[in-house]
Amino acid sequence: MERSVRCAATAAASLVAIAFVSTPAFAQGKGGAATATTHVRIVADKFVVVDQHPITVLKGDKTGRIVWELPPKPSPWRFEGDSIAIDGGQFFGCHVEASGQRYVCTDRSPRTTALYPYRVTVYQGDRANARSLHVDSAVQNE
Repeated sequence: MERSVRCAATAAASLVAIAFVSTPAFAQGKGGAATATTHVRIVADKFVVVDQHPITVLKGDKTGRIVWELPPKPSPWRFEGDSIAIDGGQFFGCHVEASGQRYVCTDRSPRTTALYPYRVTVYQGDRANARSLHVDSAVQNE
């Protein structure tokens, strides 16, 4: 009897752990939509790392606003006008903010449940001789 109670307790704890781990990084409260902020960092001046893959836009999100953010200055990396290459039929109003440290797009509504690939490109140095790094990721519409 004691063994079966321990097994049941272990199974319940495992289910809670699985539920916690599989919860998406982007969550919404009951009061409305949250803005998905995706942090982008550069590792060893060689690799672009996106902290959410894919970015998930939930059905209840009324704004569809997606924000990519670089570390604050004095980071030498910045976004430019072409830094997020994503489906222009689904995402609009894409632009740079915060002196190149933030990039924003809006996901059209109504949304089709689909996975939209995109490419992040960051730049370093003056515009004429800028060095660039990129990585591919995706946005998942629920």
